[in-house]
Amino acid sequence: MILNKISDLIYISMLANNGNSILCFFYVNVFFYIINVV
Repeated sequence: MILNKISDLIYISMLANNGNSILCFFYVNVFFYIINVV
């Protein structure tokens, strides 16, 4: 389950590298969400 979340983070970070600020913001939210869950 943790590995699945990491793969999702990698995918989101790849999308964020396209310059979409909304995806960058979403990536940060997911990052803190995973910290709170784990």
